[in-house]
Amino acid sequence: MFHEPDDFSACLAPLTPDDMSFDDVPGLGGQDMIFFLFKELQKKLTSVQKDDVSLKYYLDECGVSDLMAGDFQTFFDAHFTPGRTNVTSLRDIYETAYALFSQDEYAQAVGFFSLIASLEGNIAGSLLALSACANRQALYRSGYDLAVASIKANEKHPRSYLLAGYCALQLKEQKSAKRYLALAARLARKDPAYRTEQRAAQRKLLLLQFS
Repeated sequence: MFHEPDDFSACLAPLTPDDMSFDDVPGLGGQDMIFFLFKELQKKLTSVQKDDVSLKYYLDECGVSDLMAGDFQTFFDAHFTPGRTNVTSLRDIYETAYALFSQDEYAQAVGFFSLIASLEGNIAGSLLALSACANRQALYRSGYDLAVASIKANEKHPRSYLLAGYCALQLKEQKSAKRYLALAARLARKDPAYRTEQRAAQRKLLLLQFS
């Protein structure tokens, strides 16, 4: 009998803070960073661009209503509890989100990861992280759509393909699942740093062959 390999579960997670690159926030000036990012996210959520639909739908689906309503104070009070207000950089925000994900606090993690998603330079990694949250919440359609959006934003990381494949599998869409898992394995082979992702994709494909 086959069991889910541990390294596959580990790959259905956000990139570590060290795997992300955080540049200075453009256009920030003297504004408060959290407020600035919140407003940038609101612009994205109210846009009609096709690539933003999956993010908007997921935030609505998972109940982050303060983000959808554009109420900054409610958002701040809900997510920036005492001890978490000294956020001075994008890395601080991402590290907070990553820690919350590790503690299974997915709804709160979503609020922080979404702030990163307001910036084009970090969109792929943040969509990947949000896909991982959706997967853990068993919101597999959103998980799939966000993973695909992450791939469209930046095709370089096999973890997005793994998440797309896994979520497709949960949706009983085996053809899509096999396609994305095969692409994950092919992409991961190009870089030794992705050895874990390569093994995970190959093992899942093997399991599917015998299921």
